[in-house]
Amino acid sequence: MSAASLTDFEKKKKFLLEHEDFFLDGISVWFDLTHRQLTKYRTILKWYSIVANRSIEWNLEIMHEFKELIFVSDDPFPEINVNQSLPWSIEFITPFEDLWSWELLSQNDALTDIPVVRRHFSNRLYPYLGEYEECGIEPYNAPAMTLTEELELELNSLNMYKEWQLQSAEEIDKTKNIDWIRLSQNQVLPWSANLIEKYKEKWDWWFLCTNASIPWSVQLIRQFEDYIDWTQDITDEDGITTMTMDSISANFSIEWDAELLSPFITKLNASDICFSQCAKWDIDLLMQFSSFWKYESLVVNKLMWDKVFSEFNNEEHLNTLLDAVLEKATLPNTN
Repeated sequence: MSAASLTDFEKKKKFLLEHEDFFLDGISVWFDLTHRQLTKYRTILKWYSIVANRSIEWNLEIMHEFKELIFVSDDPFPEINVNQSLPWSIEFITPFEDLWSWELLSQNDALTDIPVVRRHFSNRLYPYLGEYEECGIEPYNAPAMTLTEELELELNSLNMYKEWQLQSAEEIDKTKNIDWIRLSQNQVLPWSANLIEKYKEKWDWWFLCTNASIPWSVQLIRQFEDYIDWTQDITDEDGITTMTMDSISANFSIEWDAELLSPFITKLNASDICFSQCAKWDIDLLMQFSSFWKYESLVVNKLMWDKVFSEFNNEEHLNTLLDAVLEKATLPNTN
């Protein structure tokens, strides 16, 4: 059966099973998995994502049963400590008192905003809270500004925002000493191909490419293809990739679809687009560009999951896929 003849639901099942790690990461971090599901599928679920899941109904029973999977000693950032959905209380924290990262717990408002918890675990928390009153340290108070300094600051602020208030090409032509970096970020200009063309040698294209007010289209991108910032992820000599947010790919107001992606697919930054909240997410877009996506970034996009895979909030549908993955994982290795 060809992909074109499959129903959307069948396409989604096929896509998720073909991208197993992406599927398991996604449900592990986003779906309201039950205690029964956690138990049955414990060997295939991604527990580094489970501990960040805010949809699970966490309780002491779950914590005890999966303690070895939740508290991993060599985890550089154990997210269970900053998960605000846990039922934080003295009774919940105490059984695992020596397993928590107290430095991370001190950054969790859901815990530190409970006075009785703060008091009970004061010896554990206060070394990291840095609270002046509790530590006996006087807070630093910056000296008050003089009237002259306040006026100078206000004047500098007015000058700083001048370019953000210009509203036409005529105003641009009449203005001296324009800061083109700020003007390239202007949200009220009547952006058009003609306006961009008129000052194309002056714009700061780094900022222009991420300006949410510019109606980027296939035609507009093609017209200025040689000027557009196509910055890609940078990989150093050790193979470590630094994700950048410096290109048109990071313009989250662009409604990326097949028509926009296809002509520029070799120049676009997949990591940035994976985070987009405005892309026209559907199963066909995911399938058509399946080799383009950075799945470790795509899985973080909750809006995409909700738009494309909402059917799998149904426990029966989800279990069908999980059973298939579990069966595959338990088959004897014939190699």
